[in-house]
Amino acid sequence: MVTFINTKINRDDVANIKSTHISSFLQLNNASELKKIYDFYSSHQQLLVLTGFGGTGKRLLVEHSLGFLAPNVLRLEYD
Repeated sequence: MVTFINTKINRDDVANIKSTHISSFLQLNNASELKKIYDFYSSHQQLLVLTGFGGTGKRLLVEHSLGFLAPNVLRLEYD
């Protein structure tokens, strides 16, 4: 089975991972969203939907969550 998740990262700890991309306040307030992203990366779903008001940090959450991916995963970014 192919896995995209870094096996050293535990689902319950995703809101506590230190990062320079995102503030700890934003992480803790969006712990459920981070777990949702983690579950998406570890599943075979083809679409992830994050909702929220403009300027609430959704992009920062996704950029932070890229750290959950295994080191050998190829990322393509489009802006």
